[in-house]
Order: sequence, then C-alpha cells, then structure tokens
Amino acid sequence: MAPSGTRRRTALLSLAAGLVAAASLGALEPASAATTVTDLGLVPGGSYASARAINSVGGVIGLATDSAGTYRQARFAGGTATLLSSSCCASSLVAPLTLNDSGEAVGWGQVYGSLSNAAYWNAAGVTVPLQAVPGGNGTGTRAYDINNSGVIVGSDVRSVPTAYGTAPEYHGVVWNRGAFVRDLGFLGQAAPGLANATFAQGINDTGVIVGQAVVGTEYRAFRWQAGTFTNLGAGSALDLNTSGLVIGYAPGQIPVTWTGTTRKNLPALGGGATAYGHTVTDLNTTGDIVGYAPGSNGQHTAVLWRKGKAINLGRAGSGTVSRAYGINDAGQIVGEGNVVAGGPMHALRWTVRR
Repeated sequence: MAPSGTRRRTALLSLAAGLVAAASLGALEPASAATTVTDLGLVPGGSYASARAINSVGGVIGLATDSAGTYRQARFAGGTATLLSSSCCASSLVAPLTLNDSGEAVGWGQVYGSLSNAAYWNAAGVTVPLQAVPGGNGTGTRAYDINNSGVIVGSDVRSVPTAYGTAPEYHGVVWNRGAFVRDLGFLGQAAPGLANATFAQGINDTGVIVGQAVVGTEYRAFRWQAGTFTNLGAGSALDLNTSGLVIGYAPGQIPVTWTGTTRKNLPALGGGATAYGHTVTDLNTTGDIVGYAPGSNGQHTAVLWRKGKAINLGRAGSGTVSRAYGINDAGQIVGEGNVVAGGPMHALRWTVRR
C-alpha cells in the first residue's frame, strides 16, 4: 500500500478454482448517518469521471472524459477535474491505481493477450517510461503500486522458448521511479504446459511486497521481504499496510485478510460471515478496507470494512451505483457512482466520522 490509498484491483485467478456464484445479499442496511458523499465534479464538457486514488494530503487522481468524449487521466480538486498535461498509452485505457504523498502515480491497461501498458506519472503529471525486465521488450508491463519513496511494483513479460516456439513468462518487477531495480523471481514452478508467473501487486513504506504467483496449477498469495518469499496459501494478495495487514482473495474470489500467515474472510454487506461476490480495493494504516458489494444489473454498493463490520457507504443523490476504490489514513474514501438513476458516473468522495 502506498499509504495514500489506492486502487481498484481485479484478481488474476484464471488458474485457480472456478468462481463461486455470488450469494444473495438480502436487504442491505442503509448508509451510515455519519457518512457524507461529495461529488468531485467533471471536466468542463465531459460526461464521466471516476476517482481511483487518494493520498494522505487529500490529493485525488482518476479518469475523466474530455469535451470530445476521450478518456483521460485526471486530478480532482475544488470540485473540478483537471486533465493531466501528459496523457498516456493511446493503445489502451490506463487507469491510475495508486497515488503517493508526493503526487506520483502508477497504473496499467490491457492491450490484448499478454500485451499491456504500464504508466508512471511524476509529481508534475508527466509520464515516465518503465524500463523492461532484462530479456523483455516492455510490451507487457503492469504497474500496480508505488510507495512514498517512489518504489514501484508490478510485472513484465519475457518470452521463453518452448517445444512449440515461445511463450510468455510473467516476472514480478521492482522499479525506482521508472528505472528497473530487480526481478523478484518465482515462488515456485508452474506445472508442465503452464507459464511461470509472479505478479507483485502491493508495496508498503517499509518495502514489503505482496502479490500472487503460480505454483503447480494454482495461484498462491505471497509476501516478499528482503529477498525471501512467504507462501500465504492459495489465492491472491493485493495490498498491505505498514502494520503488515494484507488484503486479497481466497479461491472463488472471496475477499480476505492475512495477519501473518493467518487468513480470515471478510463479512458480507447485509449479513453473512463471508463476502461472496464482493470486491476489495484498498486499505489504510488503521486497517480500514474499502471496496464494493454486488447488485443486480451492476448496481454495486460502496463498502467500508471497519473493526470486523461491513458498512454501507451509500450513494450520491438519487444514484443507483457506487464503488469505492481508495482510502487514505484520514478515512477519506474515493470512487465513483451515478448521482441520478441511469445517469453517468461521477467521481465521488465519502467522509465517514468514526
């Protein structure tokens, strides 16, 4: 975790057991009376905005459409969205995923197959290329997180020979403000016919890294520190805070936390000990976790997990959709939602009194 608050994440569990069907949520509890929702605004002439990350000083970054309807990276302040002067990666939509306290951000977008584009924006909003892993060509870079020291974690692709030509091999990578630092290597070996893969997905300010890696035929969550992997079991680790609390998914895309190597399911919004179908996106240093709960026809509901309880963050105005993507150490939460039923997405900020 860049203790900034970060990002929406999608677990890459294609080799894991199939996803279980989302359990019915039943009647959702109303949003807490201690919660306020603020519309962060649109680019003049634009019709879409989404806040993806917030740092500890309240800086917010995300996506917005310009007056021509083109999706761009944007910062939000004072009720308006401002497009970054140096946009990125025309071949794919690259959403910023995390923002550190210096205003540096990273993200990535899928092109197709094993091809992807990663981006690092410096504090001035200028895009800086990420160097490829040795032996790679930089066409498969993914940047997931950046800490307050400017250390970035993600992955890159290197082609390896096989009996049938070449195949992609995914390497967990550490960068320092765009410069290649190290290849993390592999937690274990993939089963014959499968690609070796390591994805470094979160880093905290002490330099501890979490992610997922292929071992045999399944993905295993891991913690990496000072050159040593710790296998956390089947699943995917997405992020961690400075206290070492890890968030991620167990097989079946069940949201969980790890304390040390002990895994615990997060509770569902509306009741239930297991948050089937829910998405987790970020956490802060106090252990607050955000994400969203499923709903019919994509009508998600933003959620805050605090002290073992799932709290409904509610929606803006008469909106029908809300998703929380980032939280900072002050407890400010950002994301997206419509403000009228059937309307376009707006960038939102929630403030929850303790």
